[in-house]
Amino acid sequence: MDKIRWGVLGCARIARHLFFPALQKTEGSVFAAVASRDRARAVEIARAFGGERFYGSYEALLDSGDVDAVYIPLPNHLHREYTIKAAQRGIHVLCEKPLAMNEAEAAEMVAVCREQGVKLMTCFPWRLDPMHRRALEIVRSGEIGPIRYMRAGLSFCIPPGAGIRLRPETGGGALMDLGIYGVDMFRWFIGEEPVEVSGTAITPRLPVDVDETFNGELRFSGDALGVFVGSFGMSWGGCELFGERGQIRTQLYDPWHRSKAASLLVEVEGTRREEAFGPHDLFGKAIAHFARCVATGDEPESDGEDGRREMRVVDALVESARTGKRVKV
Repeated sequence: MDKIRWGVLGCARIARHLFFPALQKTEGSVFAAVASRDRARAVEIARAFGGERFYGSYEALLDSGDVDAVYIPLPNHLHREYTIKAAQRGIHVLCEKPLAMNEAEAAEMVAVCREQGVKLMTCFPWRLDPMHRRALEIVRSGEIGPIRYMRAGLSFCIPPGAGIRLRPETGGGALMDLGIYGVDMFRWFIGEEPVEVSGTAITPRLPVDVDETFNGELRFSGDALGVFVGSFGMSWGGCELFGERGQIRTQLYDPWHRSKAASLLVEVEGTRREEAFGPHDLFGKAIAHFARCVATGDEPESDGEDGRREMRVVDALVESARTGKRVKV
């Protein structure tokens, strides 16, 4: 196919502010259709971003025959349903994080996509950032020595009643929305799954039934530790990797969604340097990468099976927070 025809299910903020603008500029892809349960909203988005068609239901878009791939930025509890519905129609799926509500859902999604011969990818554009790929290159080169400790966080303050982020039935909570970036980053840098996790969930400020703040610890073989925090009640972000001989730090509050210039601070046995990186449209990279995989048949970064394994870790963290005990993965 000359171009991948994209459909988008829903008009979520992340789609409006990141996905649609990136899609407009990405070669090899075209914005074919958008669907919303509020049809007027779909019309508005299509006109604003040059979409060819608009639909008043997600099923109508999937049944239209107008798209080769869909981006799913729906609430977490709808990821499984619409990934499976898309796959059953032969449509490839780029799904927002987290891939599913739990490992069981993710496993079902992976199985259906495999049976139907379609690609499935969790949308983690940060993995395609040249800055993070350079950090991984430094780690693999052995320059800072074996990784012993990692720290990551993404947090911001939100008020009570802040929509789906605070509703348990939609898969809300700080772990699923923010902490999962740390989980993903640690697994990616170490290149394996943790052997044991510990999690703590607290709600010190908001009267809600989800975790306002989630602190997690992942222990990997060789006793490397990763500690992350995700919170709706404070403001902090960043990533640090500590090896036997040195460390790497991202010089940016939010290295997962960056569009501005940034740098890595690398310190090794008394030496110190900064490696600078220009601004990047990470969503554009994710769209182009996924479209290329659809065209070539290659497996995408953070594919469905990777997402299933990640949800296994998340399940263990949730269990640990519930029981107060460390949980083997």
